[in-house]
Amino acid sequence: MERKELIKKELQYGRSMFLQIGFVAAFLVAYMAFIPIKAQGTAQSVTTHGGDTTIYLVGNVEEDPEFSGGKIGRIMFFSENIKYPKEAREEKLQGSVVVEFIVETDGSLTNFEVVEGVHPILDEEALRVFKLMPKWEPGKHQGKTVRVKNNLTITFTEEWEDGKKYREELNKNK
Repeated sequence: MERKELIKKELQYGRSMFLQIGFVAAFLVAYMAFIPIKAQGTAQSVTTHGGDTTIYLVGNVEEDPEFSGGKIGRIMFFSENIKYPKEAREEKLQGSVVVEFIVETDGSLTNFEVVEGVHPILDEEALRVFKLMPKWEPGKHQGKTVRVKNNLTITFTEEWEDGKKYREELNKNK
């Protein structure tokens, strides 16, 4: 083949590859445009609170809700309020209870649900304490306070002894 024909074929091949790559890139950009919508974690809630039913997932808002007093304040709250149930100690029940809840736009907590339980005795204690929690600093997204679904874990162990584990963790964080 002549040099001109080789160059012509390379240009055609290059254009073809360019179009293929362009098509794939355009497809990926169009596909990626839908991912943030899913990642926002928005859902419609049956329960309305303040007129807005949109609920975001923690981590998908510009500012996540936070316990007043931060992590240390939350640890103090748990250590002062959780009482390891006597029956649970006697039965040597231990494990982690995960509670899901919504931080409303006014900072109040609603819709408590045990999503990973250990035993009804420990699950009930975890729910009891969550329902005692004071208002949080609400989450914010695009300059507005929003409803945010969150979850926290309470771990019950034999060493608990009325919040001992959390007080020790608190002292480590000072």
